[in-house]
Amino acid sequence: MARRIGLVYEDENLRIISESVTRKVLGPQTDFEGLLGGSWPGFKGDVAKLLQVLNVKHLSAPLDKVFVIVDANGEDPQEREDSLSQKIRNRTYPFGEPKLYAIKRQSETWLIADASAVNTAAGAHVTPPIAEPETFKDPKRYLIQRLRNSGQEFTRQFVRDAASHLDIEVLGRAFKEFPRLRNMLER
Repeated sequence: MARRIGLVYEDENLRIISESVTRKVLGPQTDFEGLLGGSWPGFKGDVAKLLQVLNVKHLSAPLDKVFVIVDANGEDPQEREDSLSQKIRNRTYPFGEPKLYAIKRQSETWLIADASAVNTAAGAHVTPPIAEPETFKDPKRYLIQRLRNSGQEFTRQFVRDAASHLDIEVLGRAFKEFPRLRNMLER
């Protein structure tokens, strides 16, 4: 069954990775209506406006669910979600209540959690398996350096390729909060 998902996100890597993971959970026929929100803390101030834009789009092309996904950059993900929730409380949307999800570090943390996906996308062994990817302070910088050391560049195409190879079972084992996201997608 085709599903249409609204997505409000901070940056393009987050969009690419989120869309890929969502398709792995819901199926390849999943379509997206995405809106770039920019970086934190400006994102927080714009979230209600962005959801209103999706609200208008929903009227002509209904959305099954809407997700707001941000990087917590090492801060408490629950605090980021609560902060977003406060910005949109007392608002109702025809598409239903938006689902809020904060990744503990960065979306690139999901990539480094699955060394096989990264190595397949790179066409070379650029990273070993990482036992605790959330301990990395800057997973994007780590990937940039590992790729550069192998003579490659960290590009949007690399992110697309790596995300397309992600194993959601690996993500489920690597991140204690990932099953919550999967559950939000499936419900």
